[in-house]
This record gives sequence, structure tokens and C-alpha cells, in this order.
Amino acid sequence: MQQSGAGGGRGCALLPLLGVLLFQGVYTALSLEIKADAHVRGYVGEKIKLKCTFRSTSSITDKLTIDWTYRPPSSSRTESIFHYQSFQYPTTAGTFRDRISWAGDVYRGDASISISNPTLKDNGTFSCAVKNPPDVHHNIPVTELTVTERADFSLGECVPDAFQDPTLRELSRRGDSPCSGLEYEALLATSERTHLVCSEPDLLCRQKSLQSDLGTADVAQFSAWLPLGAPHLGQGN
Repeated sequence: MQQSGAGGGRGCALLPLLGVLLFQGVYTALSLEIKADAHVRGYVGEKIKLKCTFRSTSSITDKLTIDWTYRPPSSSRTESIFHYQSFQYPTTAGTFRDRISWAGDVYRGDASISISNPTLKDNGTFSCAVKNPPDVHHNIPVTELTVTERADFSLGECVPDAFQDPTLRELSRRGDSPCSGLEYEALLATSERTHLVCSEPDLLCRQKSLQSDLGTADVAQFSAWLPLGAPHLGQGN
């Protein structure tokens, strides 16, 4: 009975120590936190930025290291593509040779990189790891990169023929959908030029300078230019 009591006493004595160790473990795990975008979409030939930020409880020193790795789809093979320790060391071999550049600032907690001239073969998983001794325990976030071709389309695919007078010239487009975020330059009846920003599905247009919806009088200046589904000028209200 005495031995059992002694054993129980030792067990009780270990509990406070275990609690301290657990507390220290939690503190250590949270002392360096890393964040990265879970999904990034890019387009062939257009520079892509892979964002990675970190927060450390320790001051930044020359011992801080950053490592980016890449894993192709359906593969367990990983490839080192970037290393940082006081200086930047992008990979000089492999798929990403001469295409990785530093886009971060360690003193601002930024460990981002950029990929130049991306191709469809760059699709895959990217991992960002940061160590700032004594902060070395951390999560390793991953980013899934999807590279696609920009869709080719004509203005006619987004604007019915009846609404293409006056002639509209595409200036730029933003967003993944071909007809989303289109920006046009329209020729006014007065031969003056203005910018329109149009969005789907109804192609409601806004003047870029005013950032307000076009009123009935304003629409009349653009002859047949109306939101999709609206009656053509001269064909009813």
C-alpha cells in the first residue's frame, strides 16, 4: 500500500511539470506564424506573385531563413526553388531556372516570391517555410497554383449586335470571366471620348470618371448602347 501511495505521489508530482511542458509547447508553436494564399490563379506569360507572410516573437537576424519548395500535381517529389538567408538564392536549375525572383521584405514579415513567364507546367503545390531562431517551430502553409491561358473572345460574344453602335474598343479586362470587368472606350455623339466599365450578366455600364450608373439621358448619348435586355432606343421605353 505504501509503494502504491509513493507511486501515486510521484504521479501527482509530475502533473505540474507536465503542465509546464505543455504550456511551453503551445507557446513555442505559436511563436512563429506563417500565412499564405491557399489558392492562386495566374495566366500564361503573366508574372505571378506567391504571397507569404510571417510573424515572429523574436527579432529578425541574419539567422533567419526562408525556403520555398514546389511539388508537381499527383507527385510526391518536391523541388527547392528559392532560399533566403541575408541574400536571395533563387534556383539555378530545373523547371524554374531564372524565373524566380524575390518579392518580399523580411523586416516587414514578407517572404513572397514571384514567378516570371509562367506556363501550364507550373501548376502544382508551393510551400513557404520560415525559421527565425530561436523561433523554428511553425506551420508550413501551402499554395495551390493554377495557370491557364487567357480566354480569347470578341466583343460580339459579350455585347449583342444591336448594342454595338457606336463602335466600342476594349481597353482592358479584369477577372476570370471573359465578359466580366470589361472596360471600353466609347465614342460619344459629340465626338468626345469617355470610359465605360461594364459588368455581367446585364452589362450595366458605369462611367469610369464618375463611378456612377449611367442615367437615361447619359445612355442616349451613346446611341444604341444600353444594358443587355433593355429596349433599343427608338423601340420603346
